[in-house]
Amino acid sequence: LADSEKVFENVAAAAPGFINFKISKEYLVKSLEETLGASKASGATKAFNKDKKINLEFVSWNPTGPLTMANARGGFLGDVLANVFENVGHIVTREYYINDAGAQIKKLGESVLAVLDLAPKSDEHYQGEYITELAEKYKNKIGELLKLHEALEAFEAIGQLIAKDLLGQIKKSLEKVGIKFDEWF
Repeated sequence: LADSEKVFENVAAAAPGFINFKISKEYLVKSLEETLGASKASGATKAFNKDKKINLEFVSWNPTGPLTMANARGGFLGDVLANVFENVGHIVTREYYINDAGAQIKKLGESVLAVLDLAPKSDEHYQGEYITELAEKYKNKIGELLKLHEALEAFEAIGQLIAKDLLGQIKKSLEKVGIKFDEWF
């Protein structure tokens, strides 16, 4: 590449340990032009080095609510990008990062307990019919967890129980639209 050809428009670190790359528009257009102009017989282009191992993480919606197509819009882009990389000879791993610990999961547990009138209600809690349905579905298990844990630990334990169910729903939603992952991490 010439000094004037920047591959990335921006590279930035993001909590809790991600690196986000934004490919420059100029580089992307040039790469696509090279790809489209390449011989179909070659199966790859000069724009890409073949046989690179690529770990592509996409969608990764936190399991604190049902997945909607608005949440999953990155899934279609990630799936297409993985297909493009594979078609030019790369080895691609499709990864879904599951954030099933920490403040959001604790808040999920609190939200379920609030619906059952076992914790004070707050506007900051997750809202929706799905919270009520899951609270009812797991009412007995929630009672057992409350007996086993201190209040703060119970919030997280209950949140993890509900998140596991929601993750199962997310997997089904993605499967319905044909988006598959190699790794659920």
